[in-house]
Amino acid sequence: MNKLVKLRKKYEDLNDENEKAKVISQINENEIKIMEELRKHIHNAYCVFSTSSRAIIDNNLGNCQFDNIIIDECSMMAIPNLLAMLKRISKRVIIAGDFRQLGPIALSATTASEMWLHNDLFYLVDPDQSKLSKYDCVKMLKTQWRSNKDIIEYSNKYFYQSNLVTMPGIGGEKAFPVIQKNLRVEFIDLTLNSEYKCERTKSQSRRNILSAQATFSVLNELRNASDIKNVGIITPYNGQCAYYKRFINENRTLFPDFDIKVGTVHTFQGSECDVIIFDMVDSIYDKHNKKIPIGNLYYRKSGEKLVNVAFSRAIKKLIIVGCSRVLFEGEKSEQISPLTRALMKDLINNVRNCPSINMSDKNIGYQEDDAIKPLSYYLKK
Repeated sequence: MNKLVKLRKKYEDLNDENEKAKVISQINENEIKIMEELRKHIHNAYCVFSTSSRAIIDNNLGNCQFDNIIIDECSMMAIPNLLAMLKRISKRVIIAGDFRQLGPIALSATTASEMWLHNDLFYLVDPDQSKLSKYDCVKMLKTQWRSNKDIIEYSNKYFYQSNLVTMPGIGGEKAFPVIQKNLRVEFIDLTLNSEYKCERTKSQSRRNILSAQATFSVLNELRNASDIKNVGIITPYNGQCAYYKRFINENRTLFPDFDIKVGTVHTFQGSECDVIIFDMVDSIYDKHNKKIPIGNLYYRKSGEKLVNVAFSRAIKKLIIVGCSRVLFEGEKSEQISPLTRALMKDLINNVRNCPSINMSDKNIGYQEDDAIKPLSYYLKK
């Protein structure tokens, strides 16, 4: 490999075309030798790790035969990917994943693509995915080791029929209160703030400046939490995600010492953080005070999966920032599944029943004497 690097550097420094041709020939010979060595290692390996795309298109893997294949995060794999790999498997296929989490991403919207590209591998067992547990080949792992029991309880109740069991001590003992005492899940409700307006970006994504500012204020309130190592900011939209990343890069000195990860719900699948802040982004009205339809990422089954993934990334604390009414009163709210609405209603009621929260218009309005201050307060500091 070092020889190949030196040859490429030599090629860049040459001016004579004949000499360049000789070096190119040497580079090609070395690349062939490296690929042959790689094939030997793969053929002799007990276990090979690869992405599904690499396993399909890389000839070094494509020409190999395997006894078994184990597919992790299989809910994100489209059916054709599995079929393309099966021809090289002689004994068994083991798939591991969660059909309640986000499925494969595909741009095509044809009838064929809806069936073959948008559905995950569990579709092969049960297209409706409501009777999976009845099949002998399916085994549900019921012990979850990531989230504190009070956080995972919402997903457990509405998506897993209360089958999940949380081991004692998961998520630690501290609740890290922001505006409410002793709650693992908090909702920063900006519904009554006149500045809470969602807008479309040039790329037709979505952005909400006020919810982002509220999130940054929450980050500053977490400064003194010594047991927090990382915080994840999750949003459904690339537009909001881009705004977060740009603001953080421009104001690095503003934020606490712990690691801050920013991403869409899709990019966070499979990840976890001590604290998750889920920015809903959507509002009932846009910046022109016209009703704006709820984003289709929240619709039907895909909306259930989006909420489930976002909530279940949190280990110690989950904070939702957004509008408590949008999924019930927003335009096209009829597209929101009953399960998603029931979960959000339950969560919001639990927050409002907490005796330590003040749900006055002034607090929802986000004033200077609130538990979390406006972003300008922290910027001045």
